[in-house]
Amino acid sequence: MAAANSSFEPFHGSESRALDAKNRATVPSGWSVAEGAEFFLVPDRTSTFLHVMPPPYFNAVDKRLASNTTMSAAKRAVFQRQFFSRARRVFTDSQRRLLIPDELRKQLELRENVWFVGAGETFQIWSDARWSAQTAADESTYAEVAEELGL
Repeated sequence: MAAANSSFEPFHGSESRALDAKNRATVPSGWSVAEGAEFFLVPDRTSTFLHVMPPPYFNAVDKRLASNTTMSAAKRAVFQRQFFSRARRVFTDSQRRLLIPDELRKQLELRENVWFVGAGETFQIWSDARWSAQTAADESTYAEVAEELGL
């Protein structure tokens, strides 16, 4: 998907953050996120982590769906209904914190500490335990692709 604008800086790295008593966590300081920045939180399809999408990326999902001529109208309608009904619109506060709605926090087992994980145009929020397990599970694939790329 296209970046939001030409000055786009990808979200990179991963950092652990504490959830405060109001279920807020501070976005990593190295990421270009200002006070009042808008994001859409959408659980991944397996309810393992949260996709955190800037509006241009979120809106591009609907455009990609509409332009997919190989998918039936019925499947498009189901996906559209499920995707948009699961999304939650949030804004960063004056301290660059994101509020994680309680239903998403419970669904994804986000507790005291969460991981902010850069994913290019988007980022993800993972529970401590799930991020640790996923990192271990991904290691061999990462090493294989890195070798193919000569890294």
